[in-house]
Amino acid sequence: MENLLGFCSDIRLLNLTLTLKQMYLIEFFLVKKRLKDEKLEREYPEIWSDFSLEVVDKTLVNMFVF
Repeated sequence: MENLLGFCSDIRLLNLTLTLKQMYLIEFFLVKKRLKDEKLEREYPEIWSDFSLEVVDKTLVNMFVF
């Protein structure tokens, strides 16, 4: 329910109004997404590797090539 309360306070700041049914639908989708994310994390835990990627912007280097 804390997600809904935080979301509703943001909505009030924007001067938007929601009906009670819309608020329940928003809460339903937030809970459903959280449960789906938790299930996904349980089935496929996060694995960190020693991978790195270096990106170099060569636009300045190419400016001085004759």
